[in-house]
Parts: sequence; C-alpha cells; structure tokens
Amino acid sequence: MLFRSGLGDTGLNLSYQASGQYVAANTDRPQLLPPGSQSTLTSLLRFQGMVDLSRGFTLWQETPPGNPNPSSLRYTPRPVIPNLTLIAGLRGVATYYTSNDLQESVEGRISLNGQLGHLAADYLDYTQFNIGLSSSLVRGDTSPFLFDRAVDQNVLSAGIIQQIYGPFLLGLQTSLNINTGQQIDTSLIAEYRRRTYGIAIRYSPIQEAGILEIGRAHV
Repeated sequence: MLFRSGLGDTGLNLSYQASGQYVAANTDRPQLLPPGSQSTLTSLLRFQGMVDLSRGFTLWQETPPGNPNPSSLRYTPRPVIPNLTLIAGLRGVATYYTSNDLQESVEGRISLNGQLGHLAADYLDYTQFNIGLSSSLVRGDTSPFLFDRAVDQNVLSAGIIQQIYGPFLLGLQTSLNINTGQQIDTSLIAEYRRRTYGIAIRYSPIQEAGILEIGRAHV
C-alpha cells in the first residue's frame, strides 16, 4: 500500500511504501533453475521498500475565474487553470530477494509540467505536456529477474495530451535511455472526459500491453 502526506507548510510531499510479492519470472542465473530444466522461469519472494520526497514550484499560473461559467465545466469537475510547474524529487528503493540479493537505488529527477487552454470550447482547447530527466545511482546486487533490473540509469521522458473534440483527447508518453539512445517505452493514450467520470485507454506497442482506466473525472 502506498502512503502519501504533506510535510507541514514546507510544500514537500512524502510518499512511502512497503510490499512483498511471490514472483515467477525469467532469469539468466542457472543456479536458480532446477538441474536440466529447459525453462528460464524461477520463483522467489521479493520484498521492497520505497521512500519518495518531492516538491513542486509554480513558475506561472493564470488567475482563476471568480464565478466560472457552467458551460466551461462540461468536461471537468472544476475550472482548468493554465499553469507551468517545475517538480523536483528524490526516491530511494531497496529490494530484497530470497535468492539473498539486495538491489538498492537512489533516483533524482526534475520535470517541467504544464497545461494550456481551459477544456471548455469544443475544439483544441486543452493541452497538457511534460518533459523530465531522471538519474539513478544503483548499488548492491543485481536483481535475479530480468524484468526487474535497474538498468536505465539516465532517462529522458516527455508526453503530451491534446483535446481533439469535446470530451475526446489523444496523447503520447515516451521515455528514452540517454546512455544507449534506446527507447524504453511509449504509450498511446485515448481519453474520454466528462464532468463526473473519465475513461482512458493506454497501449504500449513496445510492451504489447494495454490498460483500461475508469474513474472519477480529473484535471
């Protein structure tokens, strides 16, 4: 379970999490496989702890309206305020595996997030964007699982979501390993937003996986 809290009036946001899982996944370590096995799957317990500290700095924000027009709230539960925000964060993660491996990492990140428009008109009246850079220091052992290794230590990410017509929005989120120039992941996003609910579909051609999200409306 993930816990979040603000640290008084500092503007700092603290998140922390502890979890345990029984994981079956691919490995390249023969000693974790039964003798003579043709499979690369192994099963281990994994225990993970995470602490994240972040703070946002508002660089620019449009003055909020005093009495918003009800017609401006067709696609959002509250008025959309154009803004530009800088976010800085620090995250530490420690993961222990019952193969007696301990993988530890500390990640620093900075991102520029913004939104333009008010999501009130019928066409092209909302743009949300982000661009960020993260760098990690990894120490200790390497994860025994291939999927779980902290190999992307310097990452550039960027994304955009654009209103097309009415409640329909399209977007793209991508990340790139700066050291190798290799694309880590890219997600194609389609959203349908209303004042009280929202539906989003995210699909990653690289991971060949999709997610359907249904929930309360958000800005």
